[in-house]
Amino acid sequence: MSLALADRVRQTSTSTGTGTITLDGSVEGYQSFEVIGNNNTTYYTIAGGAQWEVGIGTYYGGTLARTTVISSSTGSKLDLATGTKDVFVTLPSSVAVTSGTDVTFTKVTTPTVQATNSGGLSLKNSAGTTQISMGGGGGDNISLNVSTNLNGTNAQIDISPTGTGHVHMKPSGTGAIEIAPTSVGTIDNMTIGATTARNGTFLNISATTGTVSTAPSGGTDIVNKTYADGLAAKWGE
Repeated sequence: MSLALADRVRQTSTSTGTGTITLDGSVEGYQSFEVIGNNNTTYYTIAGGAQWEVGIGTYYGGTLARTTVISSSTGSKLDLATGTKDVFVTLPSSVAVTSGTDVTFTKVTTPTVQATNSGGLSLKNSAGTTQISMGGGGGDNISLNVSTNLNGTNAQIDISPTGTGHVHMKPSGTGAIEIAPTSVGTIDNMTIGATTARNGTFLNISATTGTVSTAPSGGTDIVNKTYADGLAAKWGE
């Protein structure tokens, strides 16, 4: 089931009550709701006399289920009176996107933004610079512009891959990685310098249990217990 829209879709209905309506014959010069497709949803308007209703309906086999009411002449789902009503596909003002002014997206059901080609989607600033890009090349990747900050006030930002996923922090330019929490945190199950050795500066190192495997080669190197025991045995101490 997906949302479908089409131009100049209009039929009539003589259904009454608050339930699903039966769509009668098409109006000359208009398409029938059949172009929406069975089990697809669409935005509709029902209008008859002083009554009108705008909502999201599900089309199937000549009927339209009034799934969600967005607005109406009574503020709720209409109890349709007898008589012939016009039923047509519309685009409600609450979901329309316009340019040249601020745009507010209001959740009606579950909002979906879908790219129509392998170029993916991008969010740009007023200068036209891409800040966030998604799905380029048809993949599931998300890219943030290097000048973009990801901030959260009193919030928790989680990066939690599942399965065999990895988290990579690997600048390709001259940038550095800085982790500077205000409060003391923990790093668990982490090997530093496992692939390519790098120099680092530490202000304080505290260890409760662990292994130091470096044989000293300078005045500030750390001696592990195995190395020290070997020296003690060699010197007879």
